Amino acid sequence: WLAFMGSCGRASEALGARPILNLDIGGGTTNAALGVAGEVVATGCHFIGAHHLRFQSGTRRLIGLSDHGRDLLAELNVATGPGDLLSESAVGTVIDWYVAGLEAIVTGRRDFFDSPVARSHEQAPVAFDIRSADALIAFSGGVGELLYRHAAGEPLPGTTAYGDLGVDLALGIAASPLLSRDLQRFVPAQRGRATVYGLAMHSAALAGATLFLPDPSALPLRDLPIVARCDAGAEAAQLRAALQLAATHRGGACLQIVDAGGVLGTGAGARQLGERIAAALESGAYPADRSLVLLVSTNAGKALGSYATRWSRLPHRVIVIDEVPARRAHFVHLGSAREGIVPVSFYGIH
Repeated sequence: WLAFMGSCGRASEALGARPILNLDIGGGTTNAALGVAGEVVATGCHFIGAHHLRFQSGTRRLIGLSDHGRDLLAELNVATGPGDLLSESAVGTVIDWYVAGLEAIVTGRRDFFDSPVARSHEQAPVAFDIRSADALIAFSGGVGELLYRHAAGEPLPGTTAYGDLGVDLALGIAASPLLSRDLQRFVPAQRGRATVYGLAMHSAALAGATLFLPDPSALPLRDLPIVARCDAGAEAAQLRAALQLAATHRGGACLQIVDAGGVLGTGAGARQLGERIAAALESGAYPADRSLVLLVSTNAGKALGSYATRWSRLPHRVIVIDEVPARRAHFVHLGSAREGIVPVSFYGIH
């Protein structure tokens, strides 16, 4: 999920119904994620990676094997162990097997994983079949980064420069007509080095000048459950029900306000929603002595908070954090305010 979001998340949103299959290939695993319109719909994990065979850097001399690497060499009848030189033909045989496994993932071919060794390489089977879908194929991870460097005509490091098969695997993928079909027409953000970017962009955010925070000492707030996602046009009954559910948590709670149409950016939109929230608070749906955090996707924090508290005449402890894109998460943590900035972290993301 993180690799997809860091590599392809924004491009996927722009493409709408066009699916993207991202293969995050590193030292130990290939993590596949299929996304449509910015949402990951299926994932899988296989022990296909560059570091199952470890070499003395710059040579083909084996210095170590993972259990999966050892089993694979036995399956391929490659009689080589630590201390031995692995022949170029044996390297090619291993890379061919890895590429065939990746092609099986992409095409949904389950027969590839019928053998015991192939099954042992499958930690979490992929739950999608895109043979009939016009999906773009993208890559991330260390091998993905090498692959896009190669596709751009940039020189790659020499033999086992990283002490593994990363360069060989990238070249093997580039030689596969299926796996390389989109290398030139679709280059993801960061050209493959994506997982950390996904974490940074999608599990954390910063809110600043336009948030509604009457009492900065109310922060930090930890482990607030996000109990509901409401549209900016949510009716009074829906808001009241959401607040009643939020009231069951003694430590405070959070509602997400999704303003897909930018309604809250207008004075009328913020006023109308704020007045409905105020009416729900006045009805007793939520206790006045508990923090209620509203996460809003557009720039409307001060206005919405002012209307929701009747311009601070209500005793309720309402905090509005705006310009935070909606996250499908279960909990949120708000850090202490510093120089007008509040860090926002999400947990239980799916």
